[in-house]
Amino acid sequence: MKDYYSILEIPKSALKTEIKKAYFRMVRKYPPDRFPEDFKKIREAYEVLFDDHTRIEYDSIENMPEIVRLYYNRGKQAMEVGSYDQAVKLLKEVTKVYPDFSVVNSLLGDAALENGNSGTAVEIFKKLVAQEPGNASFSGKLAQAYLERGWQKKAIEQFNTALSLDEDNVSLWDDLIEAHAQNNDLDHAAKTAWDAIEVSKRNDWDNLPICTALIHLSLRRVDPDDLDKVLKEIRISASRYSDEKDNLAWFLANVAKMMRRNGFTEIAATVIETAHELIPDEEEINDFMKEIQDEHNVRQILRSLSNDAFFPPHYTDMIEYELDREMGLIEPDDPEFDRFTMEMDVIYELDSERKYVRRLRRKYPELYRYKEQFFNRVLNISQAKNLEQEYYKKYTKYEKLYLDRFVSSNDNDYIYDDDEEEAMQNYEVYAPQEPVRREGPKIGRNDPCPCGSGKKYKKCCGNLN
Repeated sequence: MKDYYSILEIPKSALKTEIKKAYFRMVRKYPPDRFPEDFKKIREAYEVLFDDHTRIEYDSIENMPEIVRLYYNRGKQAMEVGSYDQAVKLLKEVTKVYPDFSVVNSLLGDAALENGNSGTAVEIFKKLVAQEPGNASFSGKLAQAYLERGWQKKAIEQFNTALSLDEDNVSLWDDLIEAHAQNNDLDHAAKTAWDAIEVSKRNDWDNLPICTALIHLSLRRVDPDDLDKVLKEIRISASRYSDEKDNLAWFLANVAKMMRRNGFTEIAATVIETAHELIPDEEEINDFMKEIQDEHNVRQILRSLSNDAFFPPHYTDMIEYELDREMGLIEPDDPEFDRFTMEMDVIYELDSERKYVRRLRRKYPELYRYKEQFFNRVLNISQAKNLEQEYYKKYTKYEKLYLDRFVSSNDNDYIYDDDEEEAMQNYEVYAPQEPVRREGPKIGRNDPCPCGSGKKYKKCCGNLN
């Protein structure tokens, strides 16, 4: 178990300025998004050693009676392995001998908070704040306890108090940003992050952890402009801290992958390009960038199709479905049934639909390939009868499998043979994926939902399943 000086890689004689420099150096080495456990230890070491009173207390631990020191060390070890209930018991034994030892009480509050006893943690940290109102760490920990209780407004007020005592504490800024986010105030969270970046510039410290928080916020807010600003800030910071380029590039690559999985291809393309700028010779990042750029190009063409007044909406829906499937963005229970419901829009009016298919093949060949086999069969007039019969058989199969997805209707314009018409009378397939016909411009599956939820349309009001 390393002591706090070893964690920060500083001598016991280190000055406060050296402690702060070591803190920023270790945060760059172990960024919180990639090394959360290491970062937690770094933060704990910094906050104890940076405050004069808690540092004196910490240094005096080695002079405790051996049995008390043993309880303290075992309590810390229990904390490190996640045995929080055991940590509480051991640290309480220490407080019986040293009831006013703030370093021990603070650690006990941490254990209580991790153990789910946020009410106990609140009481412990309130006492510590009353005893030492100038200690930024105790104010921050009280704010964390408030946040765990769901008291976001109290937490925000307390985090601001803590930052007024130590405005260079990256962890406190990150916590305040999260408190605003939990309070459903993403705009204020973003403003707080930009305030932190201004402080970092004024005091000359590394703001990359704040930049990563801003990226997450810009994605949650679906704000491409804010994302562009923070990516620019990341480039500037990376140029100052060249040893961080690899870590930062891989963080951005992972963000791009996440955005791609959630259907935000344009944002993913922007993010991965920045990762490529940071480490241009990394083959894996370059390959992924090409994949995203290729998909992005297809999405732009798909958008042109969606805005093309000549084509009915179901052509965009069919191709977008196949593209999403290819990219792994959706995993339906029965993709063949989904395809069937979409393709029936074409089969119902086979003769009149051919003009759209011909135009699609001529004008949008990049999109045509996603349904090439089906579209080629539609264009084969000599096989039209066989195609219609095949889809009738599919209909009867799916009617048995998914009876709840079929509804009665007196409106059926599809023409069958006499014997087929009797079998099909009064039925019409209900396609969950078929878009609702709305007045006004069509909303794409990957566009933000107009209800204001911040989600993609296909994952919100566009989900008709």
